[in-house]
Amino acid sequence: HAMTIQADDSHPAFSNRIKKLKQFRSELNRSVELFSIGTEALQAGNTTDAIEALRLFVATFPNSLSGRVNLGAAYLAQVRSRSGTPANLAEVLPILPDPGVTLRGVVDIVDLQSAEDNFRHALNFHEDNTWAAAGLALVYARQERYEESRRLLADILIREPDNQYVQICLGNIEFLEGRHPSAMAAYSRVLEQRPAWPEATKNLALASEEAGELEKARDLWNKLADHKLFGSEARLHLMAMEEPEP
Repeated sequence: HAMTIQADDSHPAFSNRIKKLKQFRSELNRSVELFSIGTEALQAGNTTDAIEALRLFVATFPNSLSGRVNLGAAYLAQVRSRSGTPANLAEVLPILPDPGVTLRGVVDIVDLQSAEDNFRHALNFHEDNTWAAAGLALVYARQERYEESRRLLADILIREPDNQYVQICLGNIEFLEGRHPSAMAAYSRVLEQRPAWPEATKNLALASEEAGELEKARDLWNKLADHKLFGSEARLHLMAMEEPEP
């Protein structure tokens, strides 16, 4: 049956959502810059600016060890500037140079939302478009919305039962949900239609390993050992599966 994505009146307009996501990304980047600004101010003895910048950074990344340590050091430095040190001893403030956070995870969320919005937007106008639906299924897989992803892919295969790209995606959902024998069956069906396809071969090797079928996995990795993209990974798996010497 055809899949239809209905517009949701409760969501902001598409262009407004993208604008907000871009604004969010800019705010995150600015927050990381504030760590550097605050840390440099702290090192220069400018405690007022250091506290202001580091407070803003910690508000965005409350679990950053470096942010908390440096903000604490900034407050301590402010006390020291007013009251000196105990017994007038020299002391060194704890200052960590690296923010200790990565934007990757958060930006991935932003990018996934943008991807989802674009695929949904495409499906509003072309409800049977295979690639928009498949793209949305891939987004759902990354969000661990496996049942929704499976439904989208199954709908495509009703229309296009021989679509090997969609078949391999469906196998991936089985794999991600821990159903490795089912994933193996899906990848094997793909390879029956398209023998030696590297992507399907790799995934079947991974699923075979997870299912405990190591001899099968070893044979599949051997087929990829010289592949320009998957060769190094294949050789690593083969090394890991080598029998230990007596």
